[in-house]
Amino acid sequence: MKITMKIPYLIVAITMFFTSLCFATENIALSASDQAQIEAQAKEMSTVGVPAEPARNMLTAMHQHQFTSQNIVRAQQEVMNCAKAGLPTEPVMNKASEGMAKKASEQQVIAAMQTVHSRYARANRMAKIIVDQFEVVEVDHDAGKLAFVPERGVEQQLETVRKSAPVQTAGEPVAGRQIG
Repeated sequence: MKITMKIPYLIVAITMFFTSLCFATENIALSASDQAQIEAQAKEMSTVGVPAEPARNMLTAMHQHQFTSQNIVRAQQEVMNCAKAGLPTEPVMNKASEGMAKKASEQQVIAAMQTVHSRYARANRMAKIIVDQFEVVEVDHDAGKLAFVPERGVEQQLETVRKSAPVQTAGEPVAGRQIG
Protein backbone atom coordinates (compact mmCIF):
# COMPACT_ATOMS: atom_id res chain seq x y z
CA MET A 1 0.00 0.00 0.00
CA LYS A 2 1.04 3.51 -0.53
CA ILE A 3 1.72 5.83 2.37
CA THR A 4 -1.25 8.02 1.44
CA MET A 5 -3.62 5.06 1.88
CA LYS A 6 -2.14 4.13 5.26
CA ILE A 7 -2.73 7.58 6.76
CA PRO A 8 -6.56 7.35 6.84
CA TYR A 9 -6.33 3.91 8.51
CA LEU A 10 -3.89 5.27 11.03
CA ILE A 11 -6.17 8.23 11.81
CA VAL A 12 -9.16 5.91 12.29
CA ALA A 13 -7.16 3.62 14.59
CA ILE A 14 -5.91 6.53 16.71
CA THR A 15 -9.42 8.00 16.94
CA MET A 16 -10.87 4.67 18.07
CA PHE A 17 -8.12 4.26 20.67
CA PHE A 18 -8.70 7.68 22.23
CA THR A 19 -12.48 7.27 22.08
CA SER A 20 -12.20 4.03 24.06
CA LEU A 21 -10.09 5.85 26.66
CA CYS A 22 -12.81 8.48 27.07
CA PHE A 23 -15.41 5.83 27.86
CA ALA A 24 -13.11 3.81 30.09
CA THR A 25 -13.99 5.84 33.18
CA GLU A 26 -17.66 4.93 32.75
CA ASN A 27 -17.01 1.21 32.46
CA ILE A 28 -14.68 0.67 35.39
CA ALA A 29 -14.80 -2.94 36.51
CA LEU A 30 -15.95 -3.21 40.09
CA SER A 31 -14.36 -5.46 42.66
CA ALA A 32 -16.28 -8.36 44.14
CA SER A 33 -16.61 -6.49 47.44
CA ASP A 34 -18.04 -3.42 45.66
CA GLN A 35 -20.52 -5.63 43.79
CA ALA A 36 -21.56 -7.33 47.02
CA GLN A 37 -21.98 -3.95 48.71
CA ILE A 38 -24.12 -2.69 45.80
CA GLU A 39 -26.34 -5.77 46.01
CA ALA A 40 -26.77 -5.39 49.77
CA GLN A 41 -27.61 -1.68 49.45
CA ALA A 42 -30.04 -2.29 46.57
CA LYS A 43 -31.75 -5.01 48.60
CA GLU A 44 -32.04 -2.66 51.58
CA MET A 45 -33.51 0.02 49.33
CA SER A 46 -36.04 -2.41 47.84
CA THR A 47 -37.37 -3.25 51.34
CA VAL A 48 -38.75 0.31 51.60
CA GLY A 49 -40.20 0.33 48.09
CA VAL A 50 -37.37 1.53 45.85
CA PRO A 51 -37.25 -0.50 42.60
CA ALA A 52 -34.14 -2.71 42.81
CA GLU A 53 -32.80 -2.29 39.26
CA PRO A 54 -32.75 1.55 39.19
CA ALA A 55 -31.26 1.52 42.70
CA ARG A 56 -28.56 -0.92 41.60
CA ASN A 57 -27.82 1.23 38.54
CA MET A 58 -27.47 4.40 40.62
CA LEU A 59 -25.21 2.72 43.17
CA THR A 60 -23.07 1.14 40.45
CA ALA A 61 -22.64 4.49 38.70
CA MET A 62 -21.60 6.09 41.98
CA HIS A 63 -18.95 3.43 42.53
CA GLN A 64 -17.76 3.84 38.94
CA HIS A 65 -17.49 7.59 39.46
CA GLN A 66 -15.49 6.85 42.61
CA PHE A 67 -17.86 8.40 45.13
CA THR A 68 -16.81 7.96 48.74
CA SER A 69 -18.65 5.28 50.71
CA GLN A 70 -20.07 8.01 52.96
CA ASN A 71 -21.63 9.89 50.04
CA ILE A 72 -23.00 6.70 48.49
CA VAL A 73 -24.75 5.97 51.79
CA ARG A 74 -26.06 9.56 51.92
CA ALA A 75 -27.50 9.17 48.41
CA GLN A 76 -28.99 5.81 49.33
CA GLN A 77 -30.63 7.31 52.44
CA GLU A 78 -32.02 10.23 50.44
CA VAL A 79 -33.74 7.87 48.01
CA MET A 80 -34.98 5.64 50.84
CA ASN A 81 -36.40 8.67 52.68
CA CYS A 82 -38.39 9.54 49.55
CA ALA A 83 -39.81 6.03 49.39
CA LYS A 84 -40.67 6.05 53.11
CA ALA A 85 -42.52 9.36 52.67
CA GLY A 86 -44.54 7.93 49.78
CA LEU A 87 -42.77 10.14 47.23
CA PRO A 88 -41.50 9.02 43.83
CA THR A 89 -37.89 7.85 43.92
CA GLU A 90 -37.15 7.91 40.20
CA PRO A 91 -36.73 11.72 39.92
CA VAL A 92 -34.18 11.70 42.75
CA MET A 93 -32.20 8.86 41.18
CA ASN A 94 -32.43 10.56 37.77
CA LYS A 95 -30.97 13.71 39.32
CA ALA A 96 -28.02 11.67 40.59
CA SER A 97 -27.46 10.24 37.11
CA GLU A 98 -27.70 13.70 35.59
CA GLY A 99 -25.16 15.09 38.03
CA MET A 100 -22.71 12.28 37.38
CA ALA A 101 -23.13 12.68 33.61
CA LYS A 102 -22.31 16.37 33.99
CA LYS A 103 -19.28 15.43 36.12
CA ALA A 104 -20.59 17.38 39.13
CA SER A 105 -18.87 16.90 42.47
CA GLU A 106 -20.22 14.39 44.95
CA GLN A 107 -21.48 17.18 47.21
CA GLN A 108 -23.28 18.84 44.29
CA VAL A 109 -24.96 15.57 43.32
CA ILE A 110 -26.14 14.92 46.90
CA ALA A 111 -27.37 18.53 47.23
CA ALA A 112 -29.29 18.25 43.95
CA MET A 113 -30.88 15.00 45.12
CA GLN A 114 -31.93 16.69 48.37
CA THR A 115 -33.41 19.61 46.43
CA VAL A 116 -35.51 17.31 44.26
CA HIS A 117 -36.66 15.41 47.36
CA SER A 118 -37.68 18.63 49.12
CA ARG A 119 -39.56 19.89 46.04
CA TYR A 120 -41.57 16.70 45.80
CA ALA A 121 -42.22 16.73 49.56
CA ARG A 122 -43.50 20.31 49.38
CA ALA A 123 -45.71 19.57 46.38
CA ASN A 124 -47.09 16.53 48.21
CA ARG A 125 -47.90 18.60 51.32
CA MET A 126 -49.62 21.25 49.21
CA ALA A 127 -51.66 18.64 47.34
CA LYS A 128 -52.78 17.06 50.62
CA ILE A 129 -53.93 20.45 51.92
CA ILE A 130 -56.01 21.01 48.81
CA VAL A 131 -57.46 17.50 48.79
CA ASP A 132 -58.26 17.66 52.51
CA GLN A 133 -60.45 20.71 51.88
CA PHE A 134 -62.73 18.78 49.54
CA GLU A 135 -64.83 15.69 49.97
CA VAL A 136 -65.68 13.08 47.35
CA VAL A 137 -69.40 13.04 46.64
CA GLU A 138 -69.56 10.90 43.53
CA VAL A 139 -67.36 8.20 42.09
CA ASP A 140 -67.75 7.08 38.48
CA HIS A 141 -65.73 3.85 38.39
CA ASP A 142 -66.36 3.25 34.68
CA ALA A 143 -64.99 6.64 33.63
CA GLY A 144 -62.42 6.77 36.42
CA LYS A 145 -63.65 10.14 37.61
CA LEU A 146 -64.35 11.66 40.99
CA ALA A 147 -66.63 14.59 41.76
CA PHE A 148 -65.35 16.85 44.53
CA VAL A 149 -67.33 19.34 46.56
CA PRO A 150 -65.70 21.74 49.00
CA GLU A 151 -66.40 21.07 52.66
CA ARG A 152 -68.21 23.62 54.79
CA GLY A 153 -66.26 26.78 55.40
CA VAL A 154 -64.22 26.31 52.24
CA GLU A 155 -67.19 27.46 50.15
CA GLN A 156 -67.16 30.79 52.00
CA GLN A 157 -63.41 31.12 51.46
CA LEU A 158 -63.83 30.39 47.74
CA GLU A 159 -66.66 32.92 47.46
CA THR A 160 -64.48 35.58 49.10
CA VAL A 161 -61.73 34.84 46.61
CA ARG A 162 -64.19 35.00 43.70
CA LYS A 163 -65.49 38.41 44.82
CA SER A 164 -62.02 39.87 45.34
CA ALA A 165 -60.70 38.73 41.95
CA PRO A 166 -63.29 39.27 39.22
CA VAL A 167 -63.05 36.89 36.27
CA GLN A 168 -61.96 38.43 32.96
CA THR A 169 -63.71 37.27 29.83
CA ALA A 170 -62.25 37.07 26.33
CA GLY A 171 -62.08 40.48 24.68
CA GLU A 172 -61.86 42.48 27.93
CA PRO A 173 -58.68 44.47 28.41
CA VAL A 174 -56.29 43.18 31.04
CA ALA A 175 -53.48 45.56 31.92
CA GLY A 176 -53.87 47.30 28.58
CA ARG A 177 -53.99 44.08 26.51
CA GLN A 178 -56.79 42.00 25.08
CA ILE A 179 -57.14 38.36 26.06
CA GLY A 180 -58.72 35.65 23.96
